[in-house]
Amino acid sequence: MFKRVRNHLNLDPSNETLQQPLQQVVSGLIQVVHGLNEVRNVSGDGHVRKVNPSLHSALLVVNSAKTAVNFLFHTYEYQRSLGRITVNELSSS
Repeated sequence: MFKRVRNHLNLDPSNETLQQPLQQVVSGLIQVVHGLNEVRNVSGDGHVRKVNPSLHSALLVVNSAKTAVNFLFHTYEYQRSLGRITVNELSSS
């Protein structure tokens, strides 16, 4: 699902219209989201918990998730303000 969101928000790291440093940041964001998913699988309450995270690890995960979601939300708002995406476009995919 994250790949679909990235595509709708024009956040493909291979997009040559993005400056090279931003391509690197988007690639890093992708890795963070994948890591968050893995942490959820082994430490979250959605599955049988295999690992009990330490406080500093839990804070890293929570703050990383907040940063990623904040960036995605503001990117969505920016793309909408430019008329590049619409609400109908997202709900029909």
